[in-house]
Amino acid sequence: MPFSHQPFSEVDFRDIQGLVRYGHGHLEEASFYLLRIADAAAARAWLAKASITTAASGHPPDMALQVAFTHEGLKALGVPADILQGFSDEFIVGMAGDESRSRRLGDVGQNDPSRWKWGQVGTVPHMIVMLYAKPNELAGREAELKKDSWLTAFTELYPLHTKNIGDTEPFGFKDGISQPVIDWERTKPERLHDTLDYTNVAALGEFLLGYPNEYTRYTDRPLIDEKEDPDRILPLAEDKPGKRDFGRNGTYIVVRDLSQDVPAFWRYVDAQTNHDPVARQKLAHAMVGRTMKGDPIVRIRPERSLVSRPSWAIRSWTWRRTYADPQHRADPVRRAVHLGRGVQQHSLDGALGGAGITGAGLTGAGLDGALDGSLGPAHV
Repeated sequence: MPFSHQPFSEVDFRDIQGLVRYGHGHLEEASFYLLRIADAAAARAWLAKASITTAASGHPPDMALQVAFTHEGLKALGVPADILQGFSDEFIVGMAGDESRSRRLGDVGQNDPSRWKWGQVGTVPHMIVMLYAKPNELAGREAELKKDSWLTAFTELYPLHTKNIGDTEPFGFKDGISQPVIDWERTKPERLHDTLDYTNVAALGEFLLGYPNEYTRYTDRPLIDEKEDPDRILPLAEDKPGKRDFGRNGTYIVVRDLSQDVPAFWRYVDAQTNHDPVARQKLAHAMVGRTMKGDPIVRIRPERSLVSRPSWAIRSWTWRRTYADPQHRADPVRRAVHLGRGVQQHSLDGALGGAGITGAGLTGAGLDGALDGSLGPAHV
């Protein structure tokens, strides 16, 4: 499909994987397959036939198949080195490829990559294939998935099976709240740094490569000269005239397979509050950054909230030092916030951690594996 006349103001949903738009939280069963490419030609043949779910349908699908690649995986498929160099440093280095990065991520001690079941040097997956289905349909979808050249193309490194845990995460807090709304129409004005108004509408470039983000900047991604794409397979780069955009409509995905010690968390909170049940819950709320029901600790005045979905108005917080929360009482530990779109309703079997797309857990008790992946455009 040529992209030469694709208007920059429009988004081509046919070229975007469905996970970005739909999240797939409505599909209660899921399995993620960590793969190494055994035969590049067979892998390309399988990918050419795979019915990868796009964002074009206009409504959530009945099942979904999504594919993401690591830097090593793209290299194994034969992507030229000069193109691979255009990706972000974090993607190129990987989750466990740099000691300094491991330290910054907290992957030390018992969480050191050398202790992981997968994801450390030597066991980094080339691909992750994500399969989502309705209840009781996953097994049949999996059998269909592994037809054709699957066995020749791939070596299964490690399976990540899931179970539906609903909208309450293992520590007992309501999850899946304060979700962003993507500005697909690209109507959001440039970011106003001094505004106190809150909105959950986020710039498209916060999720997809090839578009401006909240700072009106473009994330680094591979760009090639137009002459290197004579068939005009790739879209034009918005910010670089004369360049074709290899990354446009793709995104990055982080998969961390972790364990969390729920009893240890509550024992710690209990000990710190001298077993006072009221103080115990208050401290837990402060540590997590919201109440167990999902409400913010410090509420924003309704008239300052521009949330696009009114039912979420009382759950709106900006993570900024605004007039409503000048001491950051709502998030005193400045915890990492994970998006979790699409898999917040699934918990990995054998782990109590978040749902596959996540940041490091607040009380992580062991990390089994991790990868930085690229969820490519649907045409990849």
